[in-house]
Amino acid sequence: MTIMTSLASIKSNLLSFQTNTLKCVRATKAEPNRLAAARYRAPRQKPDVPVILIASSHDQLVNTTCSKQIASQWQCPLSLHPYSGHDLPLDDPHWLAEVIMEHMIIRR
Repeated sequence: MTIMTSLASIKSNLLSFQTNTLKCVRATKAEPNRLAAARYRAPRQKPDVPVILIASSHDQLVNTTCSKQIASQWQCPLSLHPYSGHDLPLDDPHWLAEVIMEHMIIRR
């Protein structure tokens, strides 16, 4: 498997995992759809696959406190981007790729 194939697979798995299990979202009274997402709780047990959490410090949808709590509960690494918003793959794709590659290298 090439590195590019590995990155594509990792990106797909991360997006799927985030979408399905990590919907810890800031809620406001003005947006009822966020209220439903805010009630969601991530599983207490870490998945049985390697996990790295990646979050953005200026994300207006996902509170970084949630990511920090999940990382602590699951005992997994958390990489926090210093200035990006919610669309990290668009805001700083090079940083994201570097974080994923570093994690892959550390795991070898």
